[in-house]
Amino acid sequence: MTTFETLMYKQTQTMYLISRSLINFQKSTRQAKFTIPAIKNRITLMQSYFTDVQNMDAELYHLCDESRRASHAYYTEDQFSACATSYEEALDTLHEKKAELEPTPRSQSTTSADPQLNRSGIQAVSHLPKLELPTFDGTFENWETFRDRFSSMIVDDQALSNVDRLHFLCSVLSGEANQAISHLPVTDANFSVAWDILKSRYKNQRLLIHTHLQAIFSLPQITTESSKKLKQLRDQTSSSVQALKNLGRPVDSWGDILVYTVSQKLDKASRKAWELKLSDTQNAPTYTMLTTFLDSRIRALDALLPPKPSISSSS
Repeated sequence: MTTFETLMYKQTQTMYLISRSLINFQKSTRQAKFTIPAIKNRITLMQSYFTDVQNMDAELYHLCDESRRASHAYYTEDQFSACATSYEEALDTLHEKKAELEPTPRSQSTTSADPQLNRSGIQAVSHLPKLELPTFDGTFENWETFRDRFSSMIVDDQALSNVDRLHFLCSVLSGEANQAISHLPVTDANFSVAWDILKSRYKNQRLLIHTHLQAIFSLPQITTESSKKLKQLRDQTSSSVQALKNLGRPVDSWGDILVYTVSQKLDKASRKAWELKLSDTQNAPTYTMLTTFLDSRIRALDALLPPKPSISSSS
C-alpha cells in the first residue's frame, strides 16, 4: 500500500473506535460498572483517539492531490466531520455520566453565612442555558465578533489546556478559516500558532473598514411600510457604525453622510414622517435624531399590527 493508503487505513480504524465508543457505552445499563475513575480513563482515551484522528487528517490532506480529494469517500462524505460529531457526543455523554456520579459540591462558608442564598445561587446556575460556541468560516465582517466571543469563552478560560483550546478552535472553523490552520498537528504548542495565524490573516483593518462601509452604502431600499424592514435597516446601520467606531474611525463626524444615506432608503410613508418631523427646524439633523425617529416609527408600526387570533381551547 502507498503511504496515503496506509495512513487512511489507520485513520479509518481510529474513527471506527470513536464511533463505537458511544454505542458500547450506551449498551450497558448497569451503572455499577461505571466508576468515576473508569469514566475519566475513557475520556482520556477518547481525547487521545481524536488527537490522532486530527493529526492524521492533516497528514492525509498533504498526501493527496485535488483530484483524489474530489473523488475519495473520506472527503466527499466528509467523514472527518462525522467523526468529530461522534467524538463530541461521546465526550458529552461521558461527562454527563461523570457529573451524575460526582457528589454535588457545597461551599461551607457560603452555606453557613446564608443558606438560602447558597441554595438559590446553585439553582440559578444549574438552570443557565448552555452557551453555544461561535463559528467562523472566514467571512471578514464576522471576524471581530468571533474573535471576542471565542476569546472570552475559550482562550481566557484558565481551566483549559492549549490542546483543549485547539480542539475547540478546530471544531468551530470551516471554509477558508479552517484551511488556514489545517496543516497544524494538534499539540499544546500549536494553539498559539493557529490563533496567531487567524489573527494575522483577518486583522486587516483596511479590508474590515471597507466591508463595514460597503454594508452601509449598500443598504436595501425599503419599498413598503414595514416595521420589520425598518428594524433591519436600523440594526444593520448601527452594527456597522459601531464596528467602524471600534476600528478607530471618526464616525461621530459622519452624521450628515449617515443621515442622508439611511433616510434615502426609507419607504415613502416613513420618509414623509421624517421630513414632517424636521419641518420645525432649519438645523441639520443628527444621526442620533434619525435613530430615535426610527425607534419611534418602529414602535408605532408594531402597535398598528393586527392582533394575532387567539386559540381557544375546546372544553
